[in-house]
Amino acid sequence: MAIHTQTAKRGDRQWTMVDLYDLLMGEIEPDLMSAVIPKLAKLYAGETPGEARARAERYARAFATFDERLETVLTFWRKGLRRMQAQAVPGTARSGEEGGASGQLPAL
Repeated sequence: MAIHTQTAKRGDRQWTMVDLYDLLMGEIEPDLMSAVIPKLAKLYAGETPGEARARAERYARAFATFDERLETVLTFWRKGLRRMQAQAVPGTARSGEEGGASGQLPAL
């Protein structure tokens, strides 16, 4: 029995959850990329309470946008996986989930 495996690689390493997070968040709010988060307190040490409040609101909007984009990615992947499932075992794809994925991720 042949087993075909494929890993998503970025350069010479496998993609991780953090890679996906940074890919999406980097376009939304670079301050919230994984390598920057530990430095935020130092970066913004001198900000006023008003500035801190405005930044927190900006971050909240960024996470809301991130959630929307992540859901778009997950929906796209689910549709692709359902197509693969239907090809492997005809009749198993759930109604409404197998169509619509063109093989390209929609613009975020």
